[in-house]
Amino acid sequence: MADMDLIPDDYRQQHRLRRVLRQFAWLALGIVLLVGLARAGLSMLMARDQLAITQFEQREQRLRQAQGELTALQQKHARLQAQLADGGGLEGSKMRVLLRAIEAAHQPDVWFDALRFEQAANASVHIDGGALGHDRLAAFMRQLAAQPGIAQVQLLDSKLGGGPDHAAVAFTLTLKLLPEATQ
Repeated sequence: MADMDLIPDDYRQQHRLRRVLRQFAWLALGIVLLVGLARAGLSMLMARDQLAITQFEQREQRLRQAQGELTALQQKHARLQAQLADGGGLEGSKMRVLLRAIEAAHQPDVWFDALRFEQAANASVHIDGGALGHDRLAAFMRQLAAQPGIAQVQLLDSKLGGGPDHAAVAFTLTLKLLPEATQ
């Protein structure tokens, strides 16, 4: 009796088929969960990488902006250096003309107390100073008027009594400089 099998073959095959289907279902569920976890992990990595890419693009944009600003500042620096070497551009060249004219017309007995440079359509210079006599002041003014770049020299005011010995002449005069094109 031990050899005898009372379980019908159909039932046994059905039971085996259920077991194989159950194992297959668990295996399919495991694969689906594994694929889902892998996909979620990849999505997280892609999101992190996308964030890093966005940050790098923003940094690159800021770097390009900074490089543009640096280039502009370097160009401005080069222009300013050139102007400095040239005496400061338009104003510097007019100032250079003025200083050369004053140096060429300099008289040892004429001095300046104040010098004001006014940049306008026609550059002008106001000079307050003193001289050891009207004749010395007149000689200085003639010399100054004869210099290149000087359009006009005009005496605004003069009076005796300037200087420590009260024998000097205190004066105020105005110079008009020639425009750049005519120099």
